[in-house]
Amino acid sequence: MIEKYRNKTYFYVFLLLVIGLGLIVLWPLRDMLLLALVITTLFRPIYELLLRKLKFPKVLATATTVLTVLFTVLVPVSIFINLSIAQFQVFYRDINQFLKGGSSVYDVVVEIFNKINILLAQIPYVEYKLSIDSIRVLIQQNVTPLANAILSYSVDIGVSFAQSFPLIIVMAYLLWYGFPEYERMVHFVKRLSPLSENLDNLYIDRMTAMVKGIAKGTFTVALIQGAIAAISFWIAGVPYVFFWFLTLVVFSILPLGSSFITIPAAVIMFLMGNYWQAIFLLMVQFLFTSTIDNILRPYLVPKEAELHPVLLLLSFIGGIQVFGIWGFVYGPVIMVMMMTTLEVYQKYYKAKE
Repeated sequence: MIEKYRNKTYFYVFLLLVIGLGLIVLWPLRDMLLLALVITTLFRPIYELLLRKLKFPKVLATATTVLTVLFTVLVPVSIFINLSIAQFQVFYRDINQFLKGGSSVYDVVVEIFNKINILLAQIPYVEYKLSIDSIRVLIQQNVTPLANAILSYSVDIGVSFAQSFPLIIVMAYLLWYGFPEYERMVHFVKRLSPLSENLDNLYIDRMTAMVKGIAKGTFTVALIQGAIAAISFWIAGVPYVFFWFLTLVVFSILPLGSSFITIPAAVIMFLMGNYWQAIFLLMVQFLFTSTIDNILRPYLVPKEAELHPVLLLLSFIGGIQVFGIWGFVYGPVIMVMMMTTLEVYQKYYKAKE
């Protein structure tokens, strides 16, 4: 009996050692594995439609789904990143010219400051005046380091895309086996789990709903909001449209909202004397961009994926600080797992104490 217990202990120690070594090997590819899992989860309905409803052979259904992913996600994202990098380089060059006083932006800023100073002079007991030198110092201390970091990161992204052909092959390989093997992977996880089948299904359903909610709800709504606002910027003649589109998408993902970009842009347009452009930007923001979230989100985000706005914001910010850009996915998924675990404890375990 003692020998049997000792062998069992040795096995569990060996099991933990092997699992740890496996995690060490797979850890550098964690983001790619997560992306493959997310894409498989999102596009699996297409695979099921081709396989079950349209009676495609498994190989043809898999190939069609992988090609759909390639031309609807990977290729457009690659093109957009290249355009964003190119436009941000122009933006960075204009910032440097502005600091030297040799750009059209410099003259526009001086004109705007003069108008603001005239308004400030009419306010009693207000002696503050905007100075172009103070803005130059502010840019040098804050904006320029941020721009350098973003530019360096953008160049790294461009280089990584140029050198990522082997990774693309690995991603295609993961998707090729991910779609047909999805159900087997889920059953494998359930067999390993010590929980009951009901709790296994609860966790899997919640995490799946959160992934779909982030992609279909948060990102889709943010992309639509960013696109609407960016189109209004383009019509109004605001420069760096792709750069602002990326910024608008980020602000739309967070609870801050695109108004943090659109309203200041409208104010600047008004001070520049572009009155119809300013009114147009505000009308698009309040009539379309701000309301699209309330219209689409209830249809795109399942109830199982709903988190309190405060928890969602904290999960985004904390996830980004810990995991980088992929924290947009890691953070909310971890948060929904935590909330589900607390719910399971209150419903199933605390009641039995």
